[in-house]
Amino acid sequence: MNTTVLSILAFVAAAAAGYAIWTSLFDRFVRDRWRIRRRLAARFPTTEDGPGSSLFKDLKLLQDATASSSGSRWQRFQETVSQSGMHVTPQEIVLAALLSGVASGLLAIMLAHAMIAIFAALAGAWIPIGVVHAKRKRRIAQLCQQLPDAFELMSRVVRAGQTISSAMEAVAAQSKPPLSSEFAHCCEQQNLGLPPSIAMIDLARRSGVIELQFFVVAMLVQRQAGGNPVDILSNLSSMIRKRIRLQARVRALTG
Repeated sequence: MNTTVLSILAFVAAAAAGYAIWTSLFDRFVRDRWRIRRRLAARFPTTEDGPGSSLFKDLKLLQDATASSSGSRWQRFQETVSQSGMHVTPQEIVLAALLSGVASGLLAIMLAHAMIAIFAALAGAWIPIGVVHAKRKRRIAQLCQQLPDAFELMSRVVRAGQTISSAMEAVAAQSKPPLSSEFAHCCEQQNLGLPPSIAMIDLARRSGVIELQFFVVAMLVQRQAGGNPVDILSNLSSMIRKRIRLQARVRALTG
């Protein structure tokens, strides 16, 4: 058998064996423990200052939940896949990147020089990851575009005498995806017994949208300190519309 073919088969076999070992070790020792620690930390938060106002505990939870940039690369990658809205797991994206890199490298070996195969393999491996990042960016932009109308709808529902939870259910029922699915998931969490503050914090973390983080902070403050939620929602809607117009103007001027 040709030496080049043997080298290719050995490379493919080593890559597949390495990925299988890594997947089995991760599933055995890391995934379940990390998931349990995360759920316990979200449900039973602890602070260095001891017991205090639940408002500050909720705000600390929001800060910890949304500070994914301070975590490991694997945690940030998991957040990126979750925020992309794709119905795949991070492990499947890694497998797709591995297979794409191997296929691109083999194709480059057959059509060109072996040195080019390295760059082709790296480019092929980046394709699935780049798709995830592009999907996440587009989904966040869609959420930002939908938020002003959603907050105006919530303001009208609250003005009619309903609660914030009812207003969120109205957004889930009358809005379009992806915002409707995010709010529906948040309402389902509350219906299953999760505290509203924790459900909204998870909404901010899951979406990755800074405007939704503003909304969660405003609702947490209003829940503890009081205030008119109608004015809060109206101001949020106006602020987000101004941010969208400013971003569009910047893109137009720099284009």
